[in-house]
Amino acid sequence: MVLAEHSPRVVSRDALVQLCWNGRIVGEDAINRVVGRLRKLACADGVERFQIETFKKVGYRLLGQIDRPIFFAGEIGEAAQSEPTAEVRGAAATIPGLAVLRFRQPERGGDEGDLAEGMAEEIIANLTRTPLLRTISPLSSLSYRPAAGGARQACEDLGVRYLVQGQIRCLAGELHLLLTLVAGQSDKTIWSARYRRPIGDLVAVQTELAVEIAGAIGPAILHHEQLEGRRTPPGRDFWNLLIRARFHIWKGKVDDLEQADALLLQALIEEPEDAAALSLLAMASLGQQWSGGCPDPAWFLQKADGYARRALAADNRSAMAFHVMGIVLAQQGAHEQALAAQLRSLELSPGNAQALGELARLMAFGGGDTGQVLSLADSALQLSPNDPHDWLWLWSKAIALFLADRPEQALGAARAAAARRPDYVFLHGIVAACAANAGDMATARSACARIKALSPDDSGRDQRLGHPFVHGDDAQRFMAALALAGWDERVQTNDPQTSPQAEGPGAHTFWTSSLPRWWRQAT
Repeated sequence: MVLAEHSPRVVSRDALVQLCWNGRIVGEDAINRVVGRLRKLACADGVERFQIETFKKVGYRLLGQIDRPIFFAGEIGEAAQSEPTAEVRGAAATIPGLAVLRFRQPERGGDEGDLAEGMAEEIIANLTRTPLLRTISPLSSLSYRPAAGGARQACEDLGVRYLVQGQIRCLAGELHLLLTLVAGQSDKTIWSARYRRPIGDLVAVQTELAVEIAGAIGPAILHHEQLEGRRTPPGRDFWNLLIRARFHIWKGKVDDLEQADALLLQALIEEPEDAAALSLLAMASLGQQWSGGCPDPAWFLQKADGYARRALAADNRSAMAFHVMGIVLAQQGAHEQALAAQLRSLELSPGNAQALGELARLMAFGGGDTGQVLSLADSALQLSPNDPHDWLWLWSKAIALFLADRPEQALGAARAAAARRPDYVFLHGIVAACAANAGDMATARSACARIKALSPDDSGRDQRLGHPFVHGDDAQRFMAALALAGWDERVQTNDPQTSPQAEGPGAHTFWTSSLPRWWRQAT
């Protein structure tokens, strides 16, 4: 049925595995056996009903008129070891597919052919580890030769929604790479970038570039999917529910978070134990804490913890699940466990800008080295410059600079964070504290007024929730700066006896050796 539904287009081997075997790992022999038996069925009564063409290293195409029931023959079901179906099932069914095509090589010479293929394969390897994205294998995409139909035809042939196209060359000791990301349905470029690197250790250069490129492509696709999801009528398929919920979560207002919660619960009806949906449910619960005026923060944190643990139980190799679990642990005061969770997320997806940014936040509130905090946050911003998390990374820089007694720089970072998320009450808290320390009392008083407008009944709880300092002394410094800014004296500081303590100045250096080599070299 899969080949019939897509006839006369080519269906890639990756798409067949996803559609007919539900994504299970199967060998080439299994696919060949099924195709062979289908060809026998085509001539079972002496009349050729249809033909199946093989496109070497790409996939198959069915030609001719068929009766659909023929595909439910028992022997085909046995050969496939699962029931073929015309529609994609589950979470992987509608996750956007991506293909990286062979890079063009003007004035090709020397080893540039191997370089182009190696670079593309490195990018594919990193993209396969990107959450909420399905990347087809290099066996299919790198052997594909685009026809005159453009990106739309290529996407149809390969069974994907997006294409990465590029041009690579070596000039004057430098590697030049031009990449474009094209949406197949509209044939429009939705992202492009140029990269230049000196050619020293070529393997290291390829690794660094591949991580950076994968980190940029993932958010670009998800942003485009969110825009498209808002333009189309609401649907009940898993991906539509998931992507619409994600949009509401990043808006962050209480009514948006409630909408996200409802959408994700519907998604779980389709896929009861999907790690991505469960992780986003945890984020929606955490968002209730951060939105200001939360009626019961402890209850929402408990909900987030339950969803995050279910996500990890559903998929213990999900970078997204480890990332969200780390955020929950940080809110619970389990600082070192939160660090470990983010490191695991980064191992699973090296281009995970969110994990790098969360490491920056954890180090900032743990009183870690200022230079490392700034470097981690800047790396996250560079990997994903248009990411909806960018406010968090700027906020982390503001915290680190505040604790390092660099108030003017801290105020600049705090203002940038609050400008991106003016609805988050705690961001105005760091603006007020930094402004007071910098002597800018007009800005400090304005920020305090904004806090009271967002959370009129707050007596410091929202600021404590939003600023989980590990050291009691750091929390007291922050609250003292808020008082200097004109914040109500009813504010209570964190109790040093109940705040989790670090083990000293070196407490946050043990894990830096676990970071990816490309990041450690850059710092």
